[in-house]
Amino acid sequence: MVKADDAGLLELLEKIGRDDEGAFAALIERTGPRLLRFALKMLRDDRGAAEDLVQETYLRVWQARRRFRPEASSGAAAESFLFTIASRLCLNRRRLLSRRPSETPLPEEDTDAAAAMADGGASPLDRLIDRRFRDALAEALSELPPQQRAALLLRAMEGLRYQEIAAILDTSPGAVESLLVRGRDRLRRTLSRWLGAGKPEERCSKE
Repeated sequence: MVKADDAGLLELLEKIGRDDEGAFAALIERTGPRLLRFALKMLRDDRGAAEDLVQETYLRVWQARRRFRPEASSGAAAESFLFTIASRLCLNRRRLLSRRPSETPLPEEDTDAAAAMADGGASPLDRLIDRRFRDALAEALSELPPQQRAALLLRAMEGLRYQEIAAILDTSPGAVESLLVRGRDRLRRTLSRWLGAGKPEERCSKE
């Protein structure tokens, strides 16, 4: 049985296939925040690059609107149609960026989290520990191979099933499981090095 949300997405894509620009605008409003969130995490929180990539995704959706067949698709396939385009653009851009050094900008949500903690009366040391851990996590994610990073984000952030992720990444469910296992293991090892180095107060007590 197709869920109401999935049916609505299929209906929008069907209308877009008939050149309905209103349906296209509704699709962007409905799915844009999720695609942007995914692109931000894939592109190291580079908002400008993520926004450009999401725009390119929707441009390609419009260009491919007649190739999608809603009558023969499920809601999951409709969602995968969008994420397949976005993920492949992200992977291509990550490969290009990996060929040249770049600095990782401070994630925007970290700034918001720090401000919220400050308002809540957290101590400067607590904020420092939290910021450093968030930075370590962002860095650990950025160091993952693109396929592992995409699989983890699609699973953890978007809640997609293995079959859906496999369709998006053009691989098999078994390969997705392997990507997730290796990605999680690498994240654990990277973060364990950060934790093993000692938190700020632990290092201060030894000096």
